[in-house]
Amino acid sequence: TNRSEMTNVTVSDTGSNQNRNIRRAVEAIGRSKPRRQVFEALYFHKKKIKTVQEIADVTRLSRKVVLTHGNYLVRRELADQVKKNGDTAYQTRAFYQHHKTKILSLVDNPKQLEKLTVEREPVAMMAPLSFMKAPPKRKRATDRATGATKAKVRLALLVTNPERTASLQTGIEARDIQKAIESAPKGNEFEVKVVLAPTFDDLIDALNQFDPQILHFSGHGGGRALLLDNERAGQDGGEVLDFNMAARLMSATEAKICLIVLAACDTTVGAECLLAPGRVLVAMSESIEDEAACAFSARFYKSLASQVSIRKSLEQAKLLLEQKGYQDATLPTLLSLEEQDCDRKFV
Repeated sequence: TNRSEMTNVTVSDTGSNQNRNIRRAVEAIGRSKPRRQVFEALYFHKKKIKTVQEIADVTRLSRKVVLTHGNYLVRRELADQVKKNGDTAYQTRAFYQHHKTKILSLVDNPKQLEKLTVEREPVAMMAPLSFMKAPPKRKRATDRATGATKAKVRLALLVTNPERTASLQTGIEARDIQKAIESAPKGNEFEVKVVLAPTFDDLIDALNQFDPQILHFSGHGGGRALLLDNERAGQDGGEVLDFNMAARLMSATEAKICLIVLAACDTTVGAECLLAPGRVLVAMSESIEDEAACAFSARFYKSLASQVSIRKSLEQAKLLLEQKGYQDATLPTLLSLEEQDCDRKFV
């Protein structure tokens, strides 16, 4: 299972704003080569319906890979899922059939996407936030050499898994992160708070009450957004949190976040809006497999808790993935406004 299959905001009328929907298609395909191959094979010529096997034969991808990326295109409303001759199949949509050449051209030349003008979408204003609870007293670590106490490094782990049809092992990732930190030389200087199945309201509480320096998201991503959890048991699909809203929320709190880690697929595009002076972001450039994401996160935090800088911790975690044979070793990407911020050490 990978972490890219997320529910997207519905596009209600593809004719109302041509450029907006072309942009959405380009961002959905992103830099994922197999996803581009599936899209291109599906929209090749004018045959409206193609089976998974037909696409696999053309692209030479495995059926599993075709299903993964085909289902992603369906979730992003770039195609419809149907049945043909007893096999899962995908049906094209007229708008994307008509504009496929332009879409693929922009996928190949993402800089041209910046020139694509779209109608301004209405922005929902957040109501003023008021908070009654006083923040809890911060735990402090004792320096073994001097006996002095100092504030612990606070890490908030947001663990989401809202889609029953695309379940992730995010709980295992949180467990592995905690064990990795505990086993590190400076692990006692970290305070970890796991936020299970967070909604948007839970995220606000985590920022206000825990005041994390490191914010880690584990779950589905893509399309300039993350997928938070459902409000109630029995619901499926999750709640979309786009990057712009996440950035506005962080600006509306007192939390001094120095590092954001997005252990979710396709999260580099649009993530610049989450940056701020002194803040570093780690995101995934394409779809990352569940097992690779867990291994990466555990090694990354163990290095951080061993007095290693953010930059070197990232390099070490990527080398671990490469050594273990994961094809996803190149996906974790470091973003910052200032290069020197990447050399920060937390302990």
